[in-house]
Parts: sequence; C-alpha cells; structure tokens
Amino acid sequence: MKHKLRIAARVVALSLIIFLGGVHLARFLAYGVFYEMPEWMYDTMRFVLDHTGNADFRDPDDISMLSMLFSLIACWVMMGIVIVALYKIVGRLIDRRHNSRIAKR
Repeated sequence: MKHKLRIAARVVALSLIIFLGGVHLARFLAYGVFYEMPEWMYDTMRFVLDHTGNADFRDPDDISMLSMLFSLIACWVMMGIVIVALYKIVGRLIDRRHNSRIAKR
C-alpha cells in the first residue's frame, strides 16, 4: 500500500511540476519574448485553419487565442519531455550510487 501511495505522490508531483513549468514558460514567451504575435505564427495558424475546414475561425482574436493555446500545449509537451528525462537520469544516478555503496561493503 505504501508503494502505491509513493507512486501516486510522484505522479502527482511530476504532473504539477510539468503543469506549472509549462504555464510559466508560456507566460514568459508570451509577455517576455513575443510582445505581439509573430508573422510566421499568424500565417501558420491561418494555413492550418484553412486546410482543416475551420475557415470560420479567421477572426484575428480567434487566431490569437488559438495560437496562445497551441503555444501553451507545446510548452507543456516540452516541459514534460525535459522533466521526465531529468527524472530518469536522476533515478539512474541514485541507483548507481546506491549499488556502488552496496558493493563496497
């Protein structure tokens, strides 16, 4: 039972770190780097909306909101990849250190 609780706590902690990290990264990109939507992002959103049958979302406000949403999702994916990779690297380093201590005894 304790093992399942530890796993659940790790999953919740990693999910929370990924969520908050992605939100902060998206906020930094939106307000710190891009003061207005870049032309390439606007053109990409119009192209995607036109070719997926969603041409009714051509209002500039809709396009800006969709681009913010896609940026947030991309930040969550990037943070997820980075956090899970770091989690695995740290886990392997801890296992290696633990195994080297056992071998010395």
